[in-house]
Amino acid sequence: MVFYSISIQSGAASVQSQLSLFTQVKFPISVLPTIEMFKRFNILIWMTLLGILLAIKHGYYPSFEYLQLFYYFLALCLLVMALSLLFSTIVVVFRDFLHIINYIFRFLLYVSGAALDLTLMDALPLPLRQGLRLDPFIYVMEGFRDAIFHRGWFWEKPGYALVFWCFTLGVLIVAAHLHMKLRNQFMDYV
Repeated sequence: MVFYSISIQSGAASVQSQLSLFTQVKFPISVLPTIEMFKRFNILIWMTLLGILLAIKHGYYPSFEYLQLFYYFLALCLLVMALSLLFSTIVVVFRDFLHIINYIFRFLLYVSGAALDLTLMDALPLPLRQGLRLDPFIYVMEGFRDAIFHRGWFWEKPGYALVFWCFTLGVLIVAAHLHMKLRNQFMDYV
């Protein structure tokens, strides 16, 4: 939760904060949100290593299921990149959207399953739990948990994977289209 929250928020602000500098130089400003994500990649690595160490301490030793961590790293990076590009374009046009993003991520911390494992929440009705699992961030978080705690492989849940990839690629296509359409007009909003 920390990685994608910080990465998306800083990625959303990146184009707005660096726009005047990059209009003087021929540089693709669409790369700025991705650069912000990779600046924070060490947070993701350290949090994953901490999770693995805690799992080992509790008897969940490394296995072949750890290989799917690469899949979830890729999935998380593409999701963060897509949302950062979309939000950075919106922030240039509507500056207060950055504050809205901040409030959304504070809210998502409590309802996203970041703090709690959804498999432990049997008190919730099944349709609500299944609906929460459609959240792309929960898909990735639960995937990391599945890999570390040996709960299964990502291909064992094809429906959730399909929803995740459709959402992520859809956001990426919309973000790229919107960014390409508006990037020549960015200076008008500064």
